[in-house]
Amino acid sequence: MYENITIVVPSFNHGKYLPGLFVRLNKLIDIGVKVYIIDDASKDNSQDIITKFVSENNTSNISSVLKKSNKGLVDSLN
Repeated sequence: MYENITIVVPSFNHGKYLPGLFVRLNKLIDIGVKVYIIDDASKDNSQDIITKFVSENNTSNISSVLKKSNKGLVDSLN
């Protein structure tokens, strides 16, 4: 239904906000929205939270990139 909609979620040290975001994203994923989550080398537990979310929701509508070094928001969006 919404296969043409893609959401890009850039993240840097947002671990405490990600679980709430993922609850909302699940509803969108269920209707066909694609989600790309890009973590910009967070120093908190963000990458663990993202990895767990992606593995628990084994669907082609979710992709993640876990960067090894911080390059900034613009690089993440590109």
